[in-house]
Amino acid sequence: MPFAKKIGNELLEIRVKHRGQWRAIYAYILKNQVIILSAFQKKTQKTPKKELTKALKRLKRY
Repeated sequence: MPFAKKIGNELLEIRVKHRGQWRAIYAYILKNQVIILSAFQKKTQKTPKKELTKALKRLKRY
């Protein structure tokens, strides 16, 4: 939990501190494959709806 958390049925979010707060939304494909769907600099407490929508569209396209 300190670095990653589940943010939906299929999506997870990882937290990175490097010159600010960054987040990457990813999903597991099969058992051992990960696909990074979106990355952005965190500026508010909540994950932007735009980023979640973008990640879901990219996952469905994949």
